[in-house]
Amino acid sequence: MGVDIGSHTIKIVELSRSNGPFQLEAYAVEPLPATLMDDQTSAEPKSVAQVLLKALSAASVSAREAVVALPDTHVICKHLEVDAGLSDDELELYVRLEAEQYIPYALDEAALDFDVLGPSPNN
Repeated sequence: MGVDIGSHTIKIVELSRSNGPFQLEAYAVEPLPATLMDDQTSAEPKSVAQVLLKALSAASVSAREAVVALPDTHVICKHLEVDAGLSDDELELYVRLEAEQYIPYALDEAALDFDVLGPSPNN
Protein backbone atom coordinates (compact mmCIF):
# COMPACT_ATOMS: atom_id res chain seq x y z
CA MET A 1 0.00 0.00 0.00
CA GLY A 2 1.21 3.47 -0.80
CA VAL A 3 0.06 6.57 1.09
CA ASP A 4 0.78 10.05 -0.27
CA ILE A 5 0.07 12.87 2.17
CA GLY A 6 0.21 15.87 -0.13
CA SER A 7 -0.49 19.55 0.30
CA HIS A 8 -4.09 19.26 -0.95
CA THR A 9 -5.07 15.59 -0.72
CA ILE A 10 -4.28 12.23 0.79
CA LYS A 11 -4.01 9.50 -1.81
CA ILE A 12 -3.96 5.76 -1.11
CA VAL A 13 -3.24 2.94 -3.52
CA GLU A 14 -3.03 -0.80 -2.89
CA LEU A 15 -1.29 -2.97 -5.46
CA SER A 16 -0.71 -6.69 -5.69
CA ARG A 17 1.36 -8.88 -7.98
CA SER A 18 1.56 -12.60 -8.49
CA ASN A 19 3.69 -13.78 -11.38
CA GLY A 20 2.91 -10.86 -13.65
CA PRO A 21 2.22 -7.15 -13.77
CA PHE A 22 0.96 -5.19 -10.79
CA GLN A 23 -2.78 -5.26 -10.19
CA LEU A 24 -4.70 -2.34 -8.70
CA GLU A 25 -6.61 -3.65 -5.69
CA ALA A 26 -7.90 -0.43 -4.14
CA TYR A 27 -7.44 3.33 -4.17
CA ALA A 28 -8.86 6.49 -2.60
CA VAL A 29 -8.31 10.23 -2.83
CA GLU A 30 -9.53 12.46 -0.01
CA PRO A 31 -9.13 16.25 0.06
CA LEU A 32 -7.53 17.91 3.04
CA PRO A 33 -9.50 20.78 4.63
CA ALA A 34 -8.68 24.21 3.17
CA THR A 35 -7.27 25.36 6.50
CA LEU A 36 -4.64 22.64 6.28
CA MET A 37 -3.82 23.43 2.66
CA ASP A 38 -3.01 27.05 3.53
CA ASP A 39 -0.53 26.35 6.31
CA GLN A 40 0.39 22.73 7.00
CA THR A 41 3.11 23.74 9.45
CA SER A 42 0.41 24.51 12.00
CA ALA A 43 -1.91 21.69 10.95
CA GLU A 44 -3.52 19.68 13.66
CA PRO A 45 -2.19 16.11 13.40
CA LYS A 46 -5.63 14.86 14.41
CA SER A 47 -7.18 16.55 11.35
CA VAL A 48 -4.72 14.88 8.98
CA ALA A 49 -5.25 11.57 10.78
CA GLN A 50 -9.02 11.87 10.39
CA VAL A 51 -8.67 12.39 6.63
CA LEU A 52 -6.24 9.46 6.47
CA LEU A 53 -8.71 7.20 8.29
CA LYS A 54 -11.47 8.32 5.92
CA ALA A 55 -9.28 7.48 2.90
CA LEU A 56 -8.36 4.07 4.33
CA SER A 57 -12.03 3.33 4.94
CA ALA A 58 -13.00 4.46 1.43
CA ALA A 59 -10.34 2.26 -0.16
CA SER A 60 -11.12 -0.78 2.01
CA VAL A 61 -7.48 -1.84 1.87
CA SER A 62 -6.42 -5.20 3.22
CA ALA A 63 -2.68 -4.46 3.39
CA ARG A 64 -1.13 -4.00 6.82
CA GLU A 65 2.15 -2.44 5.67
CA ALA A 66 2.57 0.83 3.81
CA VAL A 67 5.08 3.14 2.23
CA VAL A 68 4.32 6.77 3.05
CA ALA A 69 5.25 9.88 1.08
CA LEU A 70 5.21 13.28 2.77
CA PRO A 71 5.67 16.78 1.39
CA ASP A 72 9.33 17.80 1.54
CA THR A 73 8.29 20.74 3.73
CA HIS A 74 7.46 18.20 6.46
CA VAL A 75 10.70 16.23 6.35
CA ILE A 76 14.10 17.19 7.70
CA CYS A 77 17.00 15.00 6.63
CA LYS A 78 20.54 15.52 7.90
CA HIS A 79 23.75 13.53 7.59
CA LEU A 80 25.67 13.38 10.85
CA GLU A 81 29.18 12.15 11.42
CA VAL A 82 29.66 10.41 14.76
CA ASP A 83 32.41 8.45 16.42
CA ALA A 84 32.60 4.84 15.32
CA GLY A 85 31.49 2.18 17.77
CA LEU A 86 28.53 3.99 19.36
CA SER A 87 25.74 1.71 20.57
CA ASP A 88 22.20 2.08 19.22
CA ASP A 89 21.16 3.82 22.45
CA GLU A 90 24.06 6.27 22.16
CA LEU A 91 23.22 6.95 18.51
CA GLU A 92 19.57 7.56 19.38
CA LEU A 93 20.55 10.05 22.11
CA TYR A 94 22.95 11.82 19.72
CA VAL A 95 20.25 12.08 17.03
CA ARG A 96 17.78 13.54 19.58
CA LEU A 97 20.33 16.12 20.72
CA GLU A 98 21.15 17.11 17.12
CA ALA A 99 17.47 17.22 16.15
CA GLU A 100 16.80 19.90 18.76
CA GLN A 101 18.86 22.28 16.61
CA TYR A 102 16.87 21.67 13.42
CA ILE A 103 13.27 20.99 14.44
CA PRO A 104 11.35 24.21 15.12
CA TYR A 105 8.84 22.62 17.52
CA ALA A 106 8.75 20.14 20.40
CA LEU A 107 10.48 16.84 19.63
CA ASP A 108 7.46 15.03 21.07
CA GLU A 109 5.56 16.19 17.96
CA ALA A 110 8.16 14.74 15.58
CA ALA A 111 9.00 11.22 14.48
CA LEU A 112 12.76 10.72 14.60
CA ASP A 113 14.58 7.94 12.84
CA PHE A 114 18.14 7.21 11.79
CA ASP A 115 20.14 4.77 9.75
CA VAL A 116 23.84 4.06 9.90
CA LEU A 117 25.25 4.54 6.41
CA GLY A 118 28.71 3.18 7.15
CA PRO A 119 32.17 4.61 7.63
CA SER A 120 32.69 8.25 6.71
CA PRO A 121 34.85 8.80 3.64
CA ASN A 122 36.58 11.65 5.53
CA ASN A 123 37.57 9.60 8.58
